[in-house]
Amino acid sequence: CTSGLFFLAFGIATDSVEMIYVGTVIAALFMQVFTSCGNAFLADCVPRDRLTEVMTVQSSLFLLGYAVGPLAQVIVIAAVGNVWKLRELHVFLVSGFCL
Repeated sequence: CTSGLFFLAFGIATDSVEMIYVGTVIAALFMQVFTSCGNAFLADCVPRDRLTEVMTVQSSLFLLGYAVGPLAQVIVIAAVGNVWKLRELHVFLVSGFCL
């Protein structure tokens, strides 16, 4: 995941579309692996008496991100406009990167 975030940050900072693509692919691969085995790993790391609470918080945060992300994109597009150049995408890319 760290390498994916590095490539994304580097691509955004240097306006390198190729690095943004590489970072996106690496981050997506990590999320697929984490989604498939992350819950089992998390369940092994948490005491049984707190498992329900931790899994509820983790699931709620993921759902909040999935709900807020598209809304944030709509707000940024409305604020910046719908005519894009790579430099103008910095606001859009950085806001998505931070979310």
